[in-house]
Amino acid sequence: VARLLAWCQQQLCGHITVEEVSSVFCQAHLCEAHELEAMCLSYIKKHMSKIAATKEFARLTTQWPELMLKISLHAAGVSSKDMAAAVSVQQEVRKRKREES
Repeated sequence: VARLLAWCQQQLCGHITVEEVSSVFCQAHLCEAHELEAMCLSYIKKHMSKIAATKEFARLTTQWPELMLKISLHAAGVSSKDMAAAVSVQQEVRKRKREES
């Protein structure tokens, strides 16, 4: 299964487009497909001006704050390890906020 996952990630990396990168990024995050997620982050950084004008990116910005954090940190050159720590803290804060509500 691990080899199949790796192969699928490699195949998807070659087919990322401006219109689809936001949804692929969300799915990569949910499936913990780290290679695909890293490729999406690099693609987003390179094509941000075009991606920012898509409906999928608008949806991502409102529904996935942790992914927006990853995009911001990646654009700033933060390491994957530090990015994971920041996302973890953000998720913890959101969880506490939900529990308080």
